Amino acid sequence: MKFIYSVFLCTILVSCGTSKPLFLEDPLLEPIIPPVVLVSIDLMEVVEDKVMVTVNPPVIDSKTINFSLPAIVPGTYSRDDYGKYIESFKALDVNGKELKYTIVDDNTYSILNANRLDKVTYLVNDTFDIESEHEIFSPSGTNISEYNYLLNMNGFVGYFDDLKMTPYEVLVKKPDSLFAATSLKELEIPVTPDSLTTANANFYKVSRYAELVDSPIMYSDSKPVTFTVGETEIIVSVFSPNGLYTAEDFKDVLSKMMSAQKQYLGDLKTTNTYAVLLYLSTAGEQDAQGYGALEHNTSTVVVMPEQYPKPLLDKAMVDIVAHEFFHVVTPLSIHSEEIHYFDFNTPKMSEHLWLYEGVTEYFAQHFQVYEGLITKKDFYDVIADKMQNAEGYDNSFAFTEMSKNILEEPYAAAYGNVYEKGALIGMCLDLIMREQSNGEKGLIDLMKTLTKRFGSTSPFRDEKFVEIVSALSYPEVGQFLYNHVENPNPIDYTAYFYTVGLEFTETSVPSVLIADQKNQFITGNKDGEIIFSNKSYNSMLDELGVLPGDVLVSMNGQTYGLASIRDLMNASERLAEGSKLTMTVKRNGKTMTLKADYSKPQIISNRIIETNYPTPQQFDLRQLWLNVK
Repeated sequence: MKFIYSVFLCTILVSCGTSKPLFLEDPLLEPIIPPVVLVSIDLMEVVEDKVMVTVNPPVIDSKTINFSLPAIVPGTYSRDDYGKYIESFKALDVNGKELKYTIVDDNTYSILNANRLDKVTYLVNDTFDIESEHEIFSPSGTNISEYNYLLNMNGFVGYFDDLKMTPYEVLVKKPDSLFAATSLKELEIPVTPDSLTTANANFYKVSRYAELVDSPIMYSDSKPVTFTVGETEIIVSVFSPNGLYTAEDFKDVLSKMMSAQKQYLGDLKTTNTYAVLLYLSTAGEQDAQGYGALEHNTSTVVVMPEQYPKPLLDKAMVDIVAHEFFHVVTPLSIHSEEIHYFDFNTPKMSEHLWLYEGVTEYFAQHFQVYEGLITKKDFYDVIADKMQNAEGYDNSFAFTEMSKNILEEPYAAAYGNVYEKGALIGMCLDLIMREQSNGEKGLIDLMKTLTKRFGSTSPFRDEKFVEIVSALSYPEVGQFLYNHVENPNPIDYTAYFYTVGLEFTETSVPSVLIADQKNQFITGNKDGEIIFSNKSYNSMLDELGVLPGDVLVSMNGQTYGLASIRDLMNASERLAEGSKLTMTVKRNGKTMTLKADYSKPQIISNRIIETNYPTPQQFDLRQLWLNVK
């Protein structure tokens, strides 16, 4: 009889007082037990808002071994030190006796007599309720509450030296009232005498530690919805603390969007399962306040304010989730060695953020016009806005230089430019591909070629990538990357727009007072206050005399904060032309009252328009670029 589940039985489900089983490599001997790291996460016994985690490695031959939680995770490009949020760490032998260890740094424990190690245990604190104490981007953080557990595994599970490529088996014990959502395939829990103790549990397997970190799980009191787009099953889970939204509310908008994405990608292989995990924050002091999303190869975690009205959330979900879903192209199928062999504590960063984030962001916008979800004008306006936003960043260094050093200043401050200039780089490459192929091929075709060349298991060498891209496409593509990505030469966008009969014009366009789906003149802080952002304002805010950094206290006598932003937006939309408008703001610690007669806000903006008399070639290329019939 083969003891298929003996490792699982002796380590996770029961505590046994015998020695750890050996992992026999001789195929003539039985039982053959492959090495595996076993993890138990107990959501049933939460003590003081902390979760117990047990990590059990296979037999260790060395006298010492390091156990670490990540300092950095892919996609965040910041050092967050998740080891700071665990406590009561213990290294135990098979008899439950504690082994000695030393603390190497915030994330790493060096365990002595590691050849006697059975398991490590520790408690995990979540990051959402202490966001004022750290800079962790909320979608990469963790939450522990009665009705929601957001398990970004980088905050819960660590790794042993030399075992990052070892498979992981994960058992999550959870309350019966909560539903799990993840792109991981749930497996049947091994049949053992102790199975009754894990009746309310989920069991998963992954091939290596990187896959575990890449596979978040969200538990919430609202049931997920699923639908199919092509060959991909889409899972949508929503946590709404006040019950304002459910996953069903976003099914139609996501289904329409992702169907268009699959059409856009054509025969490009994506993934069998994709999970959208949406956490809606109260925006309170002890809740998530870093809004946006973090990509994973087969899922995305999105954090947005619950107070947002449905149209604004729908627009945000389309833009954000579209971007994250396109990451199935890059870096899932096309990535460098730095990404493939990511070092979670001392990473070497790739030179090619223009590819991972810039091209992805371009696709997220271009597919919408290409598949008829938005108009040509809408798309032109998005591009014009990105051009304007890109000017606000330091463009004095090459994109490859910035990418390689993104964890350091001054490069870190320019990170946001990957979504602005990075997307514009993607657009220029698309137009070059169109021009050189007489409209027959675009950037998506180059991505398909690169996917066949590399794929998810074959990373490229950073320093060779531009040369490879040039060889697989056109010399003009390589020359552009050399001039404007490997070197900081400014891009003359007019030359690329000329090929498709577009030009610039400066015009006054309608805007809104505070914020809508397109215009955002405010941001928030960790105290739940509304702050006027550091950017160009509309005509009405200019007339009032609002300055960057002003804290909004009230409007027309009504007090507002992040928690009531929906009411503020609704009130601003109801303002009548010529009515009195009064804002109270805090500026440099002083309270000030600003007054003016209300008029419909306008902004001056560079817009992109179609030339009146395009050449036949310009017209045809534009039609093919935008898929306009």
